[in-house]
Amino acid sequence: MRAKNYQAEFQTCSDTLDKLEAQLSRIVLFKLADSHKRGTHVQEHRHQQILLALEKDKVKDRPKLEEQLGSGSEKSAVLQMHSLRVDIHKPYTDASNSSGLSTGPTKTEPWYVDVAHVRKERDELDEYVMLGSGGFGIVYKGTCFGSTVAIKEVPTETMDALIQLKNELGAMWRLSHTNIIQTRGGFYPLESGTQRHRKPFILLEYAANGSLDKHMFRSSMQGVLPRAQLLDIFVGIVNGLKYLHSAKLIHRDIKPQNILLTEEYTAKISDFGLATVKNTGSYAKSKAGTDAYMAPEVMRGDKYDRTCDVWSFGVMLYEMVLGEPMFGRATQVEIDMALRDPTKGVPWHRLKKSTYANAWPTWLVDTAKACLRMNARERPSMAKISVAFCKEQACVSAIASSSDASTVEVGALGARVSHVTVASGRSGAAVSSTGGSSAGPSVSQPAQAQTLSADDKLRYAEEWEKAGNMTHAYEYFKLAAESGAAEGQFRLGKILLDGSHGRSQHLEHGAGWVRAAAEKGRTDAMIEYGRCHHSGRGVPQNWSLAKEWYAKAAKLGSPAGSEWFKAVETEEQAALRRQQNEAEKRRLEEDKKKAERDRQALEHAAAVRRAAAEEHERLEKEARDLAARREAEAAAARKREEEAAAAAAEQARREKEARELAAQRAAAVEQARREKEARELRIAPPPPRSRRGATRRTGSDAAQLGDAHSQGRLGYFYHEGLGGLPQDTRTAVEWLLKAAEQGDAAAQNSLGYCYEYDLGGLPQEKRIAVEWYRKAAEQGLAKGQYNLGRCYHDGEGGLPQDKRAAVEWWRKAADQGFAGAQFGLGVHYEIGEGGLPQDRRAAVEWYRKAADQGFADAQFNLGRCYAKGECGLPQDDRAAVNWWRKAAEQGDATAQFNLGCCYEFGLGGLPQDKRAAVEWWRKAAEHGDARAQKNLGTCYKNGEGGLPQDKRAAVEWYRKAAEQGDAAAQNNLGTCYKNGEGGLQQDKRAAVEWYRKAAEQGEAAAQFNLGTCYKNGEGGLPQDKRAAVEWYRKAAEQGEAAAQNNLGTCYENGEGGLPQDDRAAVEWYRKAAEQGDAAAQLKLGICYAKGMGGLRQDKRAAAEWYRKAAEQANVNGLDDWIRPGL
Repeated sequence: MRAKNYQAEFQTCSDTLDKLEAQLSRIVLFKLADSHKRGTHVQEHRHQQILLALEKDKVKDRPKLEEQLGSGSEKSAVLQMHSLRVDIHKPYTDASNSSGLSTGPTKTEPWYVDVAHVRKERDELDEYVMLGSGGFGIVYKGTCFGSTVAIKEVPTETMDALIQLKNELGAMWRLSHTNIIQTRGGFYPLESGTQRHRKPFILLEYAANGSLDKHMFRSSMQGVLPRAQLLDIFVGIVNGLKYLHSAKLIHRDIKPQNILLTEEYTAKISDFGLATVKNTGSYAKSKAGTDAYMAPEVMRGDKYDRTCDVWSFGVMLYEMVLGEPMFGRATQVEIDMALRDPTKGVPWHRLKKSTYANAWPTWLVDTAKACLRMNARERPSMAKISVAFCKEQACVSAIASSSDASTVEVGALGARVSHVTVASGRSGAAVSSTGGSSAGPSVSQPAQAQTLSADDKLRYAEEWEKAGNMTHAYEYFKLAAESGAAEGQFRLGKILLDGSHGRSQHLEHGAGWVRAAAEKGRTDAMIEYGRCHHSGRGVPQNWSLAKEWYAKAAKLGSPAGSEWFKAVETEEQAALRRQQNEAEKRRLEEDKKKAERDRQALEHAAAVRRAAAEEHERLEKEARDLAARREAEAAAARKREEEAAAAAAEQARREKEARELAAQRAAAVEQARREKEARELRIAPPPPRSRRGATRRTGSDAAQLGDAHSQGRLGYFYHEGLGGLPQDTRTAVEWLLKAAEQGDAAAQNSLGYCYEYDLGGLPQEKRIAVEWYRKAAEQGLAKGQYNLGRCYHDGEGGLPQDKRAAVEWWRKAADQGFAGAQFGLGVHYEIGEGGLPQDRRAAVEWYRKAADQGFADAQFNLGRCYAKGECGLPQDDRAAVNWWRKAAEQGDATAQFNLGCCYEFGLGGLPQDKRAAVEWWRKAAEHGDARAQKNLGTCYKNGEGGLPQDKRAAVEWYRKAAEQGDAAAQNNLGTCYKNGEGGLQQDKRAAVEWYRKAAEQGEAAAQFNLGTCYKNGEGGLPQDKRAAVEWYRKAAEQGEAAAQNNLGTCYENGEGGLPQDDRAAVEWYRKAAEQGDAAAQLKLGICYAKGMGGLRQDKRAAAEWYRKAAEQANVNGLDDWIRPGL
């Protein structure tokens, strides 16, 4: 951006421009010359070794010959020319595409490092310094030949791990870029070797500042790097990915943990264990990568290409801008569901809400959005992203100087440097003084060489090469090759094959130029092109073509061509023999495996038969036991039924006798009363007349004379046994019937009540009851209106269930002040039924009217509204307690239970008083409240609230609550049966029955207990870990900590039909541990100590969880338990 802003100033200041261009020229030439000098020294040394070995054709001493050859790529061919046996393996440059089972290496690979030269670094506790761990190995800090390196150790010796090692080394060995982690070699123990170290490893460039995730997220303990520095790091990532994609490589696991930072914070892409080679337009389908950074098409198992790396880069760019992970701790399933949901997708709203994110340039967010498009075809390539970064950050010079530039780009850079030298007016000698010798050819610029002959171009190239100016030498070799000179074509091909003269390796182009020279008859080019086919450098490996080119060179008189031809034939023969031997070995191994499989199949069949017989015998025994138990239970039931029937008959007989005796007494009393009244009527004087002429009589006199009101009151007195009258419902009904037939509304309502509930000798006839209720209601009697509304509400007495009609009749009764109707009206306003709108304020008004009249149900509901702050009332525990107390004092069981809970926890202004709580629970329990019965049982079990510890009494109360369906009481009763407590005989079958009843109602503790019984095969249940896991999961999802811990154990061990999944185990351990489960806290600490389940190895976190577990358990016992895991 500065270059753009000051463009006018630079154009006018030509002197300054010349000076800067000259400095740039010196720097580039010096770097290229230095690189070439180091590369040339190594190549010349190896070439001299090969020539020395070829001259000594008669040498047969293999150790001495191997020492002379070193580790050059031609070593195996030279050894075979001396008739020495050599194992031939496919070069590691093709390992990333290899699908065979070859495990290489055999100490002949160019990357092989002897384990004796590698040392792991130790810390002050004499433990190896571990830099990190992942799915494909553990990385330690160490040294090799005095240099600090990272040692990536493959944790197993299986075939898959060795193929993984070959894949990663094959991918990395042919990569060379500033932003790609460099490999320093690798090690693999030979099958016939005697090395003590048996684990293969890869030596990598050491990155002092660790991975990017430690410097990018705001939650990191090391803090976030400055924005400018983060942008520079991401420019490096862009360059590295562009280079990988140009090399037809897909990384497949781009994430901050795989971006390493050197001491200068240069970004290095690492971990090529999942990398794969794909040609342009081809696709991969294997599922690989990390969930949070995996492209949607990879998650779904669809075909994908290099755009999956673009998605991963987009996620990293999003996280850099936000300073937090994009999807947090979401699982792959949750991420996939979010991306599929059109209302969710990528959470862009988080960027808008974040102050930290808003401080970044908007073009970064636009780039992230382009990378995170769901359609892979719409995502930009890394080349386009690089252009966008360059445009916004003015980093063209950084991209141009990066080592992934193509041959054309580097050549163009050399041309521009030469042009700068001319424009600045400085001589070629002055330029070369920084990069090599001041001597040089008379023609100083490749730009002037277009008129030269091919021989002149070759001569100038060699002179520039001698002068140390490799850039100009390369340009002249290129011009000579383009002119058709075979020598120039051969030299240019060698440069591109070897990566000398400051050039990057371009194997395909180099092989093409060498072939062009070979086709013109150059024997050395023929041999070199044969070697390309021989080793697969730049062309597919094809020994037949290699022999063809060696034969052409030999035919033209080249001894080296003859020797190479013999070497290929020897290799082919050895490979053929090896293939035959391996085929024979495989056949023998297959025969062996088949015999073993047959043996195992026979053993398995025998075991299955034995198991089936044992299972059959066990089932038959269980069936017999079950039949015997059921027969015993049936006999006991029959005996109980007979006893109950006899008791009922006896009770009926006694009641009948009592009723007959009471009837006789009542008849006698009535007869005496009537005789007395008759006598009184005969002797009584005529009553005085009132002012209106009405006659005053006694109630009995008026009733006898047909006064309806008096008849109704007399019937009421008989019904209640008032006024010295015996309680006689039959006589009461007779008087009520007389009054009702005369139209007395109260008598009509009372007569309907007697018909509804079968009183006074009347049959239970709800239709007749409804008729009398209606007559009373139509006369305006509030009780009759209420009862008629109730019959409509419940659909009784031949009436349809009609809540609207019920509400109408209740409103009439409520307007007259009838409390029951006011309560019913309040309930319907609260739930919005009976044609009423849902109006909780109106509900509270009706509740209050009924409650003020002492209606207990209304008082309870009013207390509930205050407790929860509902229906327009403020949340007021004191007011709730006051109303509940009023209802409780009238005998409302639910209010009594709630009042007891308030005393237990000291709510609503009440003191925390367990004794008072027990008193109220006892009252509620005696009224049949199951929850109060369960709580009272728990108090007896624990000896709380002033009660003695009495497990027998506890069992009695648990049984009463359990028989009413209280799940918690059923679970507690099951535990008492399991442990044989409270006077119960230990009976695990009964325990299981109660556990199942409670579990089926959703009681988490019972679900856990039932799962444990299935796990251990207790209580008559088969040992069934699948069923155990199902019940554990139900309990765990409700937050039962013990069930969460056991479910985690099942995931860790892969039990009960669950896959072995350490990550899922850790999630369940964490949920249980956060609730205080000591066993889960211990296991979570072990996971942190070992770095299991996706957790980073963190001994501090492990110690914290150990401490929490120890605070809840016996420290000594716990210490013995956890010591093996440390």
